[in-house]
Amino acid sequence: MAVDRSGGPNNGTIYITWAQRGVAPAGSDPDVVFVKSTNGGTNWTTPVRVNDDAMSNGKDQILPWCTVDQANGQLLFVFYDSRNVTNNQAEVFMARSVN
Repeated sequence: MAVDRSGGPNNGTIYITWAQRGVAPAGSDPDVVFVKSTNGGTNWTTPVRVNDDAMSNGKDQILPWCTVDQANGQLLFVFYDSRNVTNNQAEVFMARSVN
């Protein structure tokens, strides 16, 4: 979980990320998703898929972490990803949202 305290346009927004599979927007293998709340957690958006590899390709994206750059409000994710290696290995990937 991360909270935007940058003073920018998304100030106060709460973000939560996790890995899931078999439930939209994730495919049949684990994908990283996130939701956000702009009203203190009363309401949440529909989950958004973070990783950009092919859907249901048998590759895992797991153990995500997110933070907000408090200087500019950018949302950053780090997660383990097996898209380029066998599924008993993983590389570290990063994703960034500026909006």
